[in-house]
Amino acid sequence: MRWFRGNMAISFVPVVIQTVASKSWSATPPSWAEVDVSAYVPADANGVVCIYTGNTGTAVGFHLRQKGSTDNRSGRASGRRQLGVICGIDANKKFEYLTYDNCTIRLIGYTLPDGVTHFANGVDVSPVAGAWTDVDLSVLCPGAIGIILECYVDGAGLNHEIGARMKGSTDNNTQDSYGHNCYSFVVGCDGSQVIQLHREDNTVTWYVTGYIINGCFFFTNAEDYTPAVLSTEEVKVLKDQYGTLYASMGFFEITDGASLSIRRQGETQPTNVGVGGSSAHQGYFANASDIKRRMLIYTEGAATKFYLLGYALGGKTSGKLLSRRIF
Repeated sequence: MRWFRGNMAISFVPVVIQTVASKSWSATPPSWAEVDVSAYVPADANGVVCIYTGNTGTAVGFHLRQKGSTDNRSGRASGRRQLGVICGIDANKKFEYLTYDNCTIRLIGYTLPDGVTHFANGVDVSPVAGAWTDVDLSVLCPGAIGIILECYVDGAGLNHEIGARMKGSTDNNTQDSYGHNCYSFVVGCDGSQVIQLHREDNTVTWYVTGYIINGCFFFTNAEDYTPAVLSTEEVKVLKDQYGTLYASMGFFEITDGASLSIRRQGETQPTNVGVGGSSAHQGYFANASDIKRRMLIYTEGAATKFYLLGYALGGKTSGKLLSRRIF
């Protein structure tokens, strides 16, 4: 288990969910579109936590990036899919997105610079293909306890196996990805800032897009949060290792996609969203919990697994925020 260092800083702050962008389907090649979130985040926010929802059954390209970034990846979301994305914002509180899809982007939280650093452009850290491999990020991500990653699969078809885990973990949660898919991940690192990545072949590229130095807790081995009953929303309570502090947002890995959803108890979000075939690796998904750390998790697929990789602690209190006090 990886704990925060020194005085605990707030890194991730959940907000009342806000739709910040939506787009109708278009066959015309898209251009990057700005999203201004200044109405929903404070002046010191440096990044956003969003849920991307594809609203059609078509597999199309999408990507989010910090305003000013020159990254130009457009990994597809395979059909009707919800994906969690973390990206930086510029000084004017803007990010950009690119998609052909009939999509909705919802803001569920933001990050603060005391605990989170974002890179304008992702840094390629891809290991050799074929096995779990150590990736030393001590220079790129000094003092990190968690790493924000993006995985892009440039090959066609299925059977591009991917995985990310903390160094020292015995988890083996690798899954085959569809070609041209793009995923975000947040994983813990060990005390030397080492993680382990897996890619089956050289069509898979791993990028570091940021890192976390404080305000979060990561499990060495992920906790299984899979619902016991299919097709029924199940209340799950985020673990709180600290006792007197509250977990406010969970970081999940979801494998073997089926119709699924995660949402905060008491808050409305799209549910039962299809996420492609049984071999789809869902990747990363973050969502906030309510004041009692409760979330609702749903799936229709017997093979779908929900793994809690870690969570953010604490929160601020302000008009548009749902968070908690630090006692």
